[in-house]
Amino acid sequence: MENLAGFLLPPVIAFVNKKVENTTLRFVVSLVISAIVAVALRFQELQFMSADQIFGSIALIATEAQIAYRTYWHEESPVRTLINK
Repeated sequence: MENLAGFLLPPVIAFVNKKVENTTLRFVVSLVISAIVAVALRFQELQFMSADQIFGSIALIATEAQIAYRTYWHEESPVRTLINK
C-alpha cells in the first residue's frame, strides 16, 4: 500500500503547495504530508513499530512521491515532454 500511496501523492502535494513560494518550505510540506500518510497507513501497527520502521515508512513514501513527481507530474518530466510532442 505504501508504494501506491507514494505514487499517488504528487497531485495532493502540488495542490497543497500551490501558494507556497519558498522551496524549502515546499519540501517540508511534502515531508509532513508523507509522514501523515505513513502514520495513517500504519496506524494499527504503530504500537508495535520502532522509530526506525516508522521513519523508514515515511522515507519510502516521500522518496516515491518525489520520484513519481519528477517522472510524471513535473512540467519538464520525460513523460509530459513525450505526451506534449
